[in-house]
Amino acid sequence: MSVVLSEPAQARVAGATVFVGSDRVLGDTLDHAAAALGAAGCNVIRGHAEPPPHRTRYALSTARRYFEAASVLLISSRTIIDAAMLEVAPRLHAVVFASIGTDSIDLPAATDRGIIVANGATAENVESLAEATVMLIAALLLDLPRKQRQFALRSARARADELSARMVSGKTIGLIGFGRIARSVTRRLQGWGTEILAYDRHPDETPVAGVRFFELDELLARSDVVSVHLPLTAETRGLLGAAEFARMKREACVINTSRGGIVDEAALAQALSAGRIAGAAIDVFETEPPPVDHPLRGLENVILTEHTVGCTRELFASLAPTAVENVMRVIQGRDPLHIRNPAALLRWRERFRRQSAQQAWPGGDTNLQYGTGEYR
Repeated sequence: MSVVLSEPAQARVAGATVFVGSDRVLGDTLDHAAAALGAAGCNVIRGHAEPPPHRTRYALSTARRYFEAASVLLISSRTIIDAAMLEVAPRLHAVVFASIGTDSIDLPAATDRGIIVANGATAENVESLAEATVMLIAALLLDLPRKQRQFALRSARARADELSARMVSGKTIGLIGFGRIARSVTRRLQGWGTEILAYDRHPDETPVAGVRFFELDELLARSDVVSVHLPLTAETRGLLGAAEFARMKREACVINTSRGGIVDEAALAQALSAGRIAGAAIDVFETEPPPVDHPLRGLENVILTEHTVGCTRELFASLAPTAVENVMRVIQGRDPLHIRNPAALLRWRERFRRQSAQQAWPGGDTNLQYGTGEYR
């Protein structure tokens, strides 16, 4: 995988220190980004990763050694950056995530310090996951798990009155969270004859054709498929549990391609086993990979994947160039792409101006037009 720097990213950056972590899933992406940053003149410090299923949490002494001189951290969502970690990084201006997930950082703490958090929410990342979600909607309603099992066991074909498969057409799809991925799912379902409902904690006032917004309880009660598209936060953890499954139709299905921890996995397994709901497709888990005795394993009405359902060649090809671009933009004092905490922008710009005026900040330019980056 080659990383080609865009024209603005080729500006002088010699001397800027960037910490680049390691990761069991995004290791190649981080390696390619580190090589490109080093070739561009950055001082690159590499960090280790804990083996699965553990997330990487550095001891403070280790974090100090890694982060003390860093202007930018480039990591994955399996590296935990809490407020204490930010305290040992006095020169830090940004934390860049190689992919979409940013739930491992204390976002309010970063915002309070004027530290920008950006991610790899590339078009390829968003569209791949949207395609995967639509695939799972169709697979669950058409009862693909049961049909695969019947084939594997050489079972007799089900009689017409035994079929549980249903068409997607005519069904109600409920989207919990209505960001870029959910909107892309909505576009893909145009023409399928579905009704789209959405729940969003902070809804955009702009109307969306063909989408009706409801409170969560009503969305759950109305939907034939409920698909989760939210980040994991203190507010969303355990959002779907036993009480929520009890509000759903008995023939309804649940999809979670967002983040583990939003869906109570034990409650979901119980609801599926009891026939309280009809099926589920789960790509993300509280612990990844999920243990061999996980309660969802072995159930006949589930599709389980290990945080891979949206993985495509195009997605991975987009991540390293975007990570490098984000790092370069921060070093140059320009807004990075895909900002997760835009509330920190004004404070970050002021910190950059002040530091550039006080010392020879690598890549800094007091004549630079600040705030010209893209936010999406």
